[in-house]
Amino acid sequence: MRARGIKPENEIFLILLIVFIVVFALKKPRYVDAALSIDIKENFGSKTARITGDLQVELMDIARTIDRISRNHGFDGLEIIGHADTAPVLNRSKRFDLDSALAAYLKGQPGRLGGRSGNLDRAAAILADDTASNSELGMVRAVVVTQYFQEIRNQGKLFKNIDYFVPMSAGALVDTDYRLDTNPTGKDDSKRRRIEFQLFSTKDRSRNDLKEGN
Repeated sequence: MRARGIKPENEIFLILLIVFIVVFALKKPRYVDAALSIDIKENFGSKTARITGDLQVELMDIARTIDRISRNHGFDGLEIIGHADTAPVLNRSKRFDLDSALAAYLKGQPGRLGGRSGNLDRAAAILADDTASNSELGMVRAVVVTQYFQEIRNQGKLFKNIDYFVPMSAGALVDTDYRLDTNPTGKDDSKRRRIEFQLFSTKDRSRNDLKEGN
């Protein structure tokens, strides 16, 4: 029964308005990228890329957060950015092929790094020991966390929506306030030995209207 005093055309308008409000309320927000501001209390040790037990627990909590946000907002990619402090890194092997070693590590082949098969923690220590710069050490840390997250995904626990893991290194160039550090002090600073995460959507990144010149 139609409400008294409401004309048919007004009734249709009200119905459409209600439908529009419901659809708008249920529509999930979209972002091109989403930076995750997560403080990691347990940082990497000086000149190492080893994931300690406490850091592993924290990374699992972060993984759950990333998994929830990626599912809610449709992100399918995750950048993992490794940082280092400005303390000098000793080069213990001038002939070390870091590129091949990192690739082998991501394939789960630590035997090529001198460790037993499946001993990724030992392999991570060897990778860190053989780096020649903080830029390399930042990449090693990013790759170690990437491998840890890939393992979680392969176990079917989390990251079902993440198709792309992108390890990156900022070395010692970016301070904790995101300013470029062009005057390194050479100090040991645990806060700078960190990992940052950036979610992204490959669909959004390929949009033509976001490209320069459009």
